This record gives sequence, C-alpha cells and structure tokens, in this order.
Amino acid sequence: STELNIPQENILAPDTVRALCFTPPDLSKEGVSSSLRDLRARQWQIEAVTELLIEALGKQEMPPVQEAIEQSQNSSVPNPEV
Repeated sequence: STELNIPQENILAPDTVRALCFTPPDLSKEGVSSSLRDLRARQWQIEAVTELLIEALGKQEMPPVQEAIEQSQNSSVPNPEV
C-alpha cells in the first residue's frame, strides 16, 4: 500500500484477506489469483497483491485448532465408544 500510496484496506477488502487466510488457496500465482477473482477482487487488485499474499500465506502458521484436530486424528488413543 505504501508503494501505491493507497490505504491497505482500499487495495483489498479486509474480508477478502480474511477469507484467504481461513481457507488458503494453492500458493501458486494461478491459485491465489483464481481465489481472489472468486472473491470478486478486481484485476488491478489481483496484480498488486498476489505475490505478497503468496509470501504471507506461505509463512502462516497452522492455527492451534487445526493442529489439535490433526493430532487427535493421528493419535493411537483407543476410542471408548468401540
């Protein structure tokens, strides 16, 4: 946003960024661009933020809830209901 001299929330709606964070797309240029198009971002917005979003989403840590779900699915604790 600094390079374009436009406030961040005017470049891409916060709801759009949140949607990408909660359901991350394939972290390729095509994957992120497609997701942004599906979320109704304009072409200039897609061109301005795709590379930055790929980098940011690639650094995103797994949310604790998702991590707990995966750990429980992989645990060898017997199921008491069986």
